Amino acid sequence: ADAEWPEIYRYRGELWLRTGELEKARKDYKKYLYYTGGDSRSWIHYAGALYLSEYYIDALKALAKVNEDLPPSLEPDCLRLKGYCLAEIGKWDSARETLAAFWELLPDQHLLARDYAYYGFVLILTGDQETGHALLAHAVAEKSEFADFYKRLSG
Repeated sequence: ADAEWPEIYRYRGELWLRTGELEKARKDYKKYLYYTGGDSRSWIHYAGALYLSEYYIDALKALAKVNEDLPPSLEPDCLRLKGYCLAEIGKWDSARETLAAFWELLPDQHLLARDYAYYGFVLILTGDQETGHALLAHAVAEKSEFADFYKRLSG
């Protein structure tokens, strides 16, 4: 039954992460990765759950496991998560480089408000004030919750 529906371990792992039970989440994710063969999509799912649970360094470690044979359709997801995590741990130059590569892959209509917020935030912190503020303003206009990035700039 486990091999027939490995998603159960992913869902349970996400639940454990959201409740702060990192070790239980890791156990379930190990099973999920085992039953899915550790494909790129599975590692990206794991990294995404870690990012959402604010385990940014662990998310970057999971992304490092993504296979070299990453399908082009998954490259934006991988770069997005990596850029977000790098920004969260203060690796501004690396985040800028990663988010710039991500930005080039997607047309504007596929970008999220969060993409604008992170990229704008990182651009401001790496010296491109004008473009950074324009992108951050765009994010805030779409979703006011991203005004918190302005607070992070001043704090």
